[in-house]
Amino acid sequence: MLLSILLVACSPKSVPPVEAAPAPAPVAEVEAPTAGMVMTPAAEVGWFPMNPDAPDFGQLAIVRGNPQEGASTMLMRFPAGGVAGLHTHSNAYAAVVLGGAPIHGDGPDAATTFGSGGVWVQPGGEVHFDACAADSDGACVFLLRWSGAQDYAPSEAPAEGETSWKPTLAADVAWTPMMEGGPELAVVHGDPQAGPSTILMRFPAGFQSGMHTHTADYDGVVVSGAYQHGVDGAMTDLAPGSVWIQPGGEPHADICVDETGCVVALSFDGAMDFAPVGTPGE
Repeated sequence: MLLSILLVACSPKSVPPVEAAPAPAPVAEVEAPTAGMVMTPAAEVGWFPMNPDAPDFGQLAIVRGNPQEGASTMLMRFPAGGVAGLHTHSNAYAAVVLGGAPIHGDGPDAATTFGSGGVWVQPGGEVHFDACAADSDGACVFLLRWSGAQDYAPSEAPAEGETSWKPTLAADVAWTPMMEGGPELAVVHGDPQAGPSTILMRFPAGFQSGMHTHTADYDGVVVSGAYQHGVDGAMTDLAPGSVWIQPGGEPHADICVDETGCVVALSFDGAMDFAPVGTPGE
């Protein structure tokens, strides 16, 4: 079973008993592009209900991969006041908040409320709790990068003892400069120098990467700012909530056109590298 999150419209501070929702229909595999990058503006993201019998309580949009079989990237949103009961997953995931005020933690009385740009890492096998604050300014939307197949097992009681999930509010994200006056990097999960990882990158206003390649495939989502991705002379405007898939070895460029800077979340399939290249035809 792919997912059976329990979503009910009630305050996250008081969680009444809930019955398991009917299992959602299986999610079809999303095939990676055979060639070429794929950009999807926020307004064109393909959302579908997690539970067709309760379409207003939670939606998913698969960015890349097959959640039933292995690692995947997806977007999730659910309405203010929605609550997911105590549950576990077999595999770890990293989360990046794109909007709203999601709540995550060991239980309703031991949870953290996040804002846009906040992140957490949830280890597999640990009982946890999710909700969208009743006073959230709009739906809660976040990126999830799964390390393996996604599943869901409801739990009757909170975790016992100390747990190892890692919350980081947006103001506490540890940024590392990559170059003077250039982008900064923050690791959410994994080791970008050695293998797969999920990272945040923050670009100053007007930054242009120039044409370049990476060895590994990756996917990206715009967290904040007006961003562009593509090739010189054919850039695509990407507002917050937009996503793209970038195959390894394919030349591309990135530009932050926002006057206040840009933040994006990237999930690499392998070690992150950077190789400058000339524009097509050079």
